[in-house]
Amino acid sequence: MYVLSLLSFQNVYYTSAQQLHVGVLSPTIDDDDNKCLVDVNSRPRLIECSYATAKRMKLHWIFTQGGSIQNRKSKRCLELVASNDNEFGYQLALQKCTGQKWSITNMMPGSAL
Repeated sequence: MYVLSLLSFQNVYYTSAQQLHVGVLSPTIDDDDNKCLVDVNSRPRLIECSYATAKRMKLHWIFTQGGSIQNRKSKRCLELVASNDNEFGYQLALQKCTGQKWSITNMMPGSAL
């Protein structure tokens, strides 16, 4: 993921709790540097994981390797859409699933999707 970080690398990982975390790989979920991807009014937002959990926000995602990323509650999918509103020509959106597929290229030893 580059668009959110102005071309710097980001660690994005899918947890066994069906959350997408962006930040450092941490042994605790309370790390202030970590944000969770959340569906807020049909828009993707990065919010502190502990806050999103406490507020029962839409932070759980259904993901299978080579498949879509779909929010468990809203049923909307995280997808790249063309956009003239930014210099990259694309933006992340939450919308009705169109069949876009996502893959995790690096996995932790012993993990399975």
